[in-house]
Amino acid sequence: MLRNMVNSLYRAPYDKSKILGDNTILMAKCVSKNMDTEGKVRIDRLIFDDHLKKHFRHYADIDVYDPEKSTKKGDLVLIKRMEKPLTLEINYEIMKVLYKYGDIVDPISGKKCVKDMFRDDRKALDEIYGQAYDNTPFDYDSAPDRGWQEGRKDFSHKDPYEKFHEFEKGHPMHNDKAAFWNKTK
Repeated sequence: MLRNMVNSLYRAPYDKSKILGDNTILMAKCVSKNMDTEGKVRIDRLIFDDHLKKHFRHYADIDVYDPEKSTKKGDLVLIKRMEKPLTLEINYEIMKVLYKYGDIVDPISGKKCVKDMFRDDRKALDEIYGQAYDNTPFDYDSAPDRGWQEGRKDFSHKDPYEKFHEFEKGHPMHNDKAAFWNKTK
């Protein structure tokens, strides 16, 4: 009984082709950068389950070509299917960066936001109520753009290294410096 119920509730992951469909232009979120001109984007879809009568989120990660080298991890982009694929995996290219990560812009008014308020409204509230004597407000106008220290101190454009296992001494992978960090050296 329980096995039949579990089998009936199991949803197999969808193919990329079912999520992408026949669309030529899609909106996606940058997940990582493989090289200078290549990146990986994630396309989210809500797909209706007839059995449970509910929408479930499914996604597909695809490789894209970035000719202008303008994207970073977290940006929302518009991608277009290429007439002729670049490689076996790369069938899409980035047309336009819609929203840079960190710079939230209201699509109707065009004003920049901080959390749930416009920056202008936040500044007006700070002027009305004042700031604590030791708390200075953040100045968005004089702040540099995201990634200005890329390659020096800011490594947000790279995928973080995840350490999954630490090998004991005597194991063949114990001193593999390419894959693992060794405390004792």
